[in-house]
This record gives sequence, C-alpha cells and structure tokens, in this order.
Amino acid sequence: MLFNKYQYNQFGINKRGYSQSSLAFNEEGKEFWVKWILGIEKNDTKAKILADKLRHLQKLDILQYPKLLNMAMMKNKMLLPLSMNF
Repeated sequence: MLFNKYQYNQFGINKRGYSQSSLAFNEEGKEFWVKWILGIEKNDTKAKILADKLRHLQKLDILQYPKLLNMAMMKNKMLLPLSMNF
C-alpha cells in the first residue's frame, strides 16, 4: 500500500535502468502509474533539485501532461505516483 491510498502488484514491477514502475489502483479501482527512481540519496543536492522541479510540475494543470499526485523519498528511492488517462 502506497501513501495508504494505492495498492500495487509487487510482482508486476518493471525494472529498467535506474527506475522501477508498476500499475496501482485506489479504493475506487482507478488506475495509476507508479514510478520509483532508484539510487537517490535523500540529502543529496541532486535529489533536492529534482524534488523542486517535480513540485513545479505538480502545480501544472495541462491536460496533455500526467498529473503528479504525490512525491515521497524512501530509502535510496524516490516514489512518484502519476495519474494517467488509459
């Protein structure tokens, strides 16, 4: 369970380079795309810059872009659930 909202299949995680992705569902059954960016240290300057840029993307309200719902730093991972129209 991610953010106590999204349930994902642990066996459906696709690993590719420095990231992992999977589909997740909320309680209503709506589908979301979840991405983990690996190898990011929480206190690293690059992580702070990336988090800053993602906060700006979170404020965008453009239909062509996926909506960034939440962001979280885990142990050496950054978690990004995105709302995608499938």
